[in-house]
Amino acid sequence: MGEGVTGDFLPEVEVKAVNLFLADVVKWFHFSIAFYTLVGWALPWEEAWWVMLFLVPAMKIHWMTNNNICFLTTLEQRLRGNPHAGTAEQGGFLHRIAVFLLRERAPSKEVVNTSAEIGMYVSWLVSVLRLFVL
Repeated sequence: MGEGVTGDFLPEVEVKAVNLFLADVVKWFHFSIAFYTLVGWALPWEEAWWVMLFLVPAMKIHWMTNNNICFLTTLEQRLRGNPHAGTAEQGGFLHRIAVFLLRERAPSKEVVNTSAEIGMYVSWLVSVLRLFVL
């Protein structure tokens, strides 16, 4: 095959474009999960609270068993071609959002992660209360 061609027919540029598209899909899916863990308790459906009941502990177990690195962040970074994907140097997903929104006033990665975990646990607790107490 000619130069700049991967596989049988896809030029490298198209593969990169596909990877960037898939990285964006992963990013928005990841964002929706993070957002859901903060607001799931407020949804009017009992099923949403049950999802929270199992999702939050599963996420925490995943972080604990994967060196505090979410596999969705790693997947997105690999699709973007980040050579640090899968390591602590890849950068945190929530911190990137905070930097995007707050620019130079963004808090440190540790503050962002701690705040997100606290918010997630409070949301989980409210979901548990709505399921079993209220």
